Amino acid sequence: MAFDWLRRETKSQYIARPAEAAHELVYYHPDRSIPRGAKLTVRSDECALFFREGRYIGRIDAGTALLDTANIPFLGHLLVDGFTGGNHFLCELFFVTLRETIEEVPPFEVGQFIDSNSRKVVKVIAELNYTMRVVDPPLLITGLGGQNAQSGIAVAQILAGRTATALRQSVATRASTRAILDIVSNIDVDAIGNELVAAAQAEFRPLGLEVVRAFDLRLDLDDESRQRLVEFGERESNLAYQAKGASIANQDGFTHFNAVQGQLAALEGLGKGLATGHSPMVLSGSLGGIGGGMGASATITPARRDVGRGGTPITQQVSFVLIHAQGDKGPYTARQLALVLIAEGLDPATASIRRSDDPASMAFTADLEPLVMVEFDRRRRAPATGVQPATPVPSAPAATSAVNMIDVLSGAIRAAGRDGRIPREAFAALAPMAQTLGLAADPQQASLLVAGLAAQAGLSIDQ
Repeated sequence: MAFDWLRRETKSQYIARPAEAAHELVYYHPDRSIPRGAKLTVRSDECALFFREGRYIGRIDAGTALLDTANIPFLGHLLVDGFTGGNHFLCELFFVTLRETIEEVPPFEVGQFIDSNSRKVVKVIAELNYTMRVVDPPLLITGLGGQNAQSGIAVAQILAGRTATALRQSVATRASTRAILDIVSNIDVDAIGNELVAAAQAEFRPLGLEVVRAFDLRLDLDDESRQRLVEFGERESNLAYQAKGASIANQDGFTHFNAVQGQLAALEGLGKGLATGHSPMVLSGSLGGIGGGMGASATITPARRDVGRGGTPITQQVSFVLIHAQGDKGPYTARQLALVLIAEGLDPATASIRRSDDPASMAFTADLEPLVMVEFDRRRRAPATGVQPATPVPSAPAATSAVNMIDVLSGAIRAAGRDGRIPREAFAALAPMAQTLGLAADPQQASLLVAGLAAQAGLSIDQ
């Protein structure tokens, strides 16, 4: 018993922050009765504050001090307990850390937010560390922490709560315009950290505390939210891929390219079929020698039909009128008009014509009519004097090939006809086919050629 009393008395003569409380922001000395003449030790990174009955009395900075009114005048404001014979000061003593200290915030839920991209509700979590420093110790005790043993804990809890609120506001502001996955990629955690520090400075510096820096901030999603967004991203990626393909398909030339590729494949198959006798259609009749009529005797016969009849001969012909200075001439078939142009030495590029069913006021040059130009090029041996050919003169094999291609195109037109009409989409594919076969130099000529051959076959084109 005597030994314990001696140890307590000895301990009461030496006052300092214990080693186990070295990392606490505020340490409250548990004994309110301090012996007169006790030795107070204040570390280099702290200060000691004395309070009495709720009032701040004084401060002692780093070093060792003997608690006596002789060397510390403000101790005279501490009433001496008369029951102790004037040998004790009655006060509340706080040790406040002045250095910059680290506060580690464990992972916490920032909040639930609506992802601006997927419109799904997701949960954001965060980890954060920050440092703080006391700039006004008495104000910190009286204005924020309170004069009790839990003062330091209260300061840390309040600061952590307000920091989480500021972080929640910062994330919410970004989530209104950016995808959550972009935010939790932590690409701008430095900017968010600076926002947190600025918000904390404005709120806590007037209370004696400043937040110096925020670091190791990491935003993330809980597993369920991340899986939800990953699945949405995969679906969105598939839709974007399909949209890109549709966009490419709608670009100029893409549809024509695919149509041409299909037509070339069809022609290749047709050629192989003709060579083996197993083609879906057989071109019969005259293939048009150099002097023969282009469509007069060409027929298209199905190869394997249950109905045992051949194709219907093309009998309807488009006729043309040559607009001449001495008066209109015609009507002529395309072959007859070509012969007239050659005989009279007229240049198709300057010779004006019209179809017999066109209004009398309408006119266009003969080189714009593919049917006429095919016949003209087939029959012309050499350009007449002073006449420049509209197109190069083909050799006999080339002319024969052109005629064969005309028959192929005519067969395709007949095959596309339904109830005396050619659907618009079929016509859109036949025109590029005419160019692919080398029968027209541009889409306009190709369309005119297909229209003319369709008219010869007794087919009209849907508008």
